[in-house]
Amino acid sequence: MTSSTAAEVIYPKSDGLPFADHTIQFRLITTIVGGIAGMYKDNPNVFVVGDLFWYPKQK
Repeated sequence: MTSSTAAEVIYPKSDGLPFADHTIQFRLITTIVGGIAGMYKDNPNVFVVGDLFWYPKQK
């Protein structure tokens, strides 16, 4: 008989780094994210965000 225990998965909430290093970089990131979100606003299968930790759920 084989017994297996699932290892605990740790999902970090932060990488400890800032979203942007300076104002210009922040504006570029938010402009790009906003533009892409606008392109796909009518598609419920698309989720657009910036600087988000996303983890697939293991079944």
